[in-house]
Amino acid sequence: MKPTRHIFLAAALCLCSAFCAKAAYNGTPATPKQISDENYASYGFTSTNYSAYKDWYAISSAEELYGFAAIVNGGTTSANGVLTADIVVNENVLNAEGELNGTPTRSWTPIGTIANRFAGKFDGQNHTISGLYFNNTTDDYYPSGGNCVGLFGFVQGASSSDKAEISNVGIADSYIKGGVFVGGICGYAYSYSTITNCYNTGAVTGSDYYVGGICGSADNSTITNNYYLAGCAKDGDNVVQNGVGSDTKGQTTADENGKTTSATAEEFATGRIAYLLNGSTSEGDLAWYQTLFADASPVLDNTHNIVAGYVDEVGDVITVCGDLVIASDYVIAGGKTLMVPNGASVTINGTITNNGTITNGGTIANNGTVTNNGALVNNSVISGNDLAGSGSYVYTILSENDVVAAANGYTYKGTAYTLESGLSDIIKARTICGKSFTFDATGYTVSYENNTNVGDNAKIKWEGSATV
Repeated sequence: MKPTRHIFLAAALCLCSAFCAKAAYNGTPATPKQISDENYASYGFTSTNYSAYKDWYAISSAEELYGFAAIVNGGTTSANGVLTADIVVNENVLNAEGELNGTPTRSWTPIGTIANRFAGKFDGQNHTISGLYFNNTTDDYYPSGGNCVGLFGFVQGASSSDKAEISNVGIADSYIKGGVFVGGICGYAYSYSTITNCYNTGAVTGSDYYVGGICGSADNSTITNNYYLAGCAKDGDNVVQNGVGSDTKGQTTADENGKTTSATAEEFATGRIAYLLNGSTSEGDLAWYQTLFADASPVLDNTHNIVAGYVDEVGDVITVCGDLVIASDYVIAGGKTLMVPNGASVTINGTITNNGTITNGGTIANNGTVTNNGALVNNSVISGNDLAGSGSYVYTILSENDVVAAANGYTYKGTAYTLESGLSDIIKARTICGKSFTFDATGYTVSYENNTNVGDNAKIKWEGSATV
């Protein structure tokens, strides 16, 4: 199995343990309460937004999720449910390789059966359900067998004007193994159904056909803006499947643009998938968010960052696309180059440690810290805080006369500075322009040589941890 999957799953498991604070399912379903004029505030709603969910079942625990399944499977198929918290059914279902980690305690009850098909609305409200476990390959429809299984089993709306809807929910650290019609979000969206803004990073396996990362099969239904981890779903021939399953074992159905999106762990981490899922925009009504280099994948939580830019890594070159915000720690490995092309920008609110090369042809706004142990090649704008480390900067020369240096100071564009105070100002001015300097971080002594070729590069070198 590819190492990228290991990295992603390990990161996903860490995120789950950090944010999935709810205890695992205790084995006893609880009937969720319906949202009313009297209790809406206790579920986090306000007087201005609760009316859209009035009379919906509020689901805040694994017990209540099972209770909601019992309501639907018992015949109230038009019941509406909304998650008000992250849900944990079992813990540590998958190991770091994405394989089943022993036998979990609790088996999942898919919502909607062939006899009682889910016809209501379900809004995950940007929450995650983790720890689902289902393992039954008997060739019969659930609950007698393992056909039509997932978070939801059989889904069918009443009409084109009264559709079943599933939205805004993520499935993680889960294992769903069935027969046919097997999916991470739903087994079979039969008709008049919509699945929107959902994701699955759990494992999905079927003993036959119609196996998908999002949905086993979708007929006369609308699947929009969902993603899944590449390689998470396999059919009865052990063939990797895509977002929606194929009607023939051993074959696949291609993902359709805007419906289901597959990506590797590395692609998820770059922010590219979040940007594409939002329609290649960072404005307007957005569904997906991601704090780059902190979130392993896109999330449906608007407290995380808007993705206005992402990085596209090909070989040793990491190219910034759009307006990238780095809010957490990010390390550029040795041999790698972070390229900021013309028209792109990077805003640093966290810490970048550069052990490779940063090449800037756009804009870098540093509100955090850049520790540069490699090389920074700057042909445009760097502003904000100083940069520190042991490495080199390369600046474009404007004129041979811009800098005049002496043993204890220099003049830059007619302004005199001492080395102690002037160096920071020169860095913020974004060009050294025509001279090559070597700085000793402790003594601030300087040596230089003239470089009179306009358009050439001048290099500054320093040692230690002096701020420059």
